[in-house]
Amino acid sequence: YALGGVAYFLLFGRPPFGSRPLAELLEAHRREAVTFPDGPTGTAVESLKAIILKCMEKDPANRYGSAAELAAALPACREWLRHQLRDYTLALFLLFQY
Repeated sequence: YALGGVAYFLLFGRPPFGSRPLAELLEAHRREAVTFPDGPTGTAVESLKAIILKCMEKDPANRYGSAAELAAALPACREWLRHQLRDYTLALFLLFQY
C-alpha cells in the first residue's frame, strides 16, 4: 500500500489524498478511492496508474501478493520511467553545477 502512495507522490507531486487534518486523512485512506489529477498521459502512465491503484487497494487480498508480482507488472512502464529518471538526473546535475 505504502509503495503505491510513494509512487503516486513521485508521479503527481502530491499525496494521494491531499493535505488534510490527520483524522480526515486516515478516514480517506480507509474509505475513499484513489483518483488522479490531470498530468502525464500515455500508455506507460496509464499502466503505472493501474499499478498504483492495485498497490493501494483497500482490501489487501486485491493488492500485489509479492514484490515479484509487482515487478512483473512494471515492464509496461519501464521505458517511460527510464526517460523520466534520465530527465530528473539531468536537471539535478544542472542545478548543482552552479
